[in-house]
Amino acid sequence: MKIYVIGAATLLLAGCFSTPEPQDQVFRCSDSFDVHISNRTEADLQADIDGEHYLLSRVPSASGEKFQSHDANMQLWFKGHEASLKLLGYPIQICTLVVPKNSVDPSY
Repeated sequence: MKIYVIGAATLLLAGCFSTPEPQDQVFRCSDSFDVHISNRTEADLQADIDGEHYLLSRVPSASGEKFQSHDANMQLWFKGHEASLKLLGYPIQICTLVVPKNSVDPSY
């Protein structure tokens, strides 16, 4: 009987420490478009803008998190609830988080 109680307690505690999968994020840039972030990991992410898909990799940043495409035509810097978007041929956009990063961090 003791073995069953210990096993059940172990399974219960293991469930308390599991991390939920990150949810997609949506950042609103000006009033004209949104940036949809998905498949975000520590190393890379996918950004979708108006049907165009961009694979971005993490690059060094003095502050926040910075990701850019392999050709550097698109860059995203994340800091708190905002992101700066630099897309070749367009002015830099300041974007605001409208769909949370994940349900683990209650500050979102």
